[in-house]
Amino acid sequence: MVDECAALDASFGALAEAAEVLTPYGTAFRYPGDASEPQAAEACEAVACAGCVLDHVRRALAKSP
Repeated sequence: MVDECAALDASFGALAEAAEVLTPYGTAFRYPGDASEPQAAEACEAVACAGCVLDHVRRALAKSP
């Protein structure tokens, strides 16, 4: 999704690393019991990445006409 957004707004390219960290969380931990829970440090990194993505999207939306 970052690539699609970056095609419209190049600043989204800066989110590639955060998206890479978050991608496994879209499936690996979706359903209870399917996978072990992430370690605390991994979860904290994912939350921080999600916050960066959210902040960026909010800023981009605030600038849009």
